[in-house]
Amino acid sequence: MKKALLMSLVLMLSIALAGSASANHFDNLVLTANCDGWSATGGVVAGGDSILIKYTIELFDGTTLIEQHTATNLFFYSDLTFNYGEMWSSELCGEYTVNGVFELIVVPNFFIMQEEVTTSFICDCPPPPDVCTGTPGYWKNHSDVWPVDELVVGGTTFSKGDLLDIFRTPSKNDKNLIKLFHHLVAAKLNVLMGATYEDIDDAIATANDFLDMYPLGTKLDKATRRMIDGLKAPLVMFNESSPCGEETIDSYESENSMYGASPDENQKVMSWGAIKSAYKE
Repeated sequence: MKKALLMSLVLMLSIALAGSASANHFDNLVLTANCDGWSATGGVVAGGDSILIKYTIELFDGTTLIEQHTATNLFFYSDLTFNYGEMWSSELCGEYTVNGVFELIVVPNFFIMQEEVTTSFICDCPPPPDVCTGTPGYWKNHSDVWPVDELVVGGTTFSKGDLLDIFRTPSKNDKNLIKLFHHLVAAKLNVLMGATYEDIDDAIATANDFLDMYPLGTKLDKATRRMIDGLKAPLVMFNESSPCGEETIDSYESENSMYGASPDENQKVMSWGAIKSAYKE
């Protein structure tokens, strides 16, 4: 008899709890978000005297939490609709995920019901600013815009003053070697300013290694001199790709020489690929 009575009480309690849960719930909860902010709309069906709605909105960039918005709102109606929303305080660029946790708290019995929603969106990134490229002549005449006061070239650290002196050095002596030096310095400065170009890092590294082995003033044999035009060609193309100004020094005089041909028709020029292969050995 006692066992049957206990089972009846358990059954009645289960029915009551189930009824409470079904009577108190969010209705058509929708979370939306874009690059400007987020909004949550929906309704609540509840049987208490008053209702608390607590929400936490989290903005994620991958797994990194960018922003969190939390609030609690009190209502005195059994049926209601809501429309919450806020603007993001961050400047967004890329893909983001928004997680929302909404809690319904019914007073006075403090029944709590929770619902989670997630959405995502993508914000277009502004195009990178146009970065011009300076030739050796440009950097010689615009020392005030240099991004650094010293630079490592060929394994040696040069001050800005030293490099400006070298830019002013006539190229009739060590002509090919000093022109390579000029364009390597210009290319390094352009990269530091944010300019990019296909394979330019590889070209800079190879030219830098060459000047480490053969610094200014080195007497070069014919075989070594043949390498210089091929080393210099990609640097020149980079430095003159988006000119900052009209000042140019040490530029090639023809399309052929832009691609590594030597002005000396009797001199055989090593290709850029051959030069890279030589330095990788």
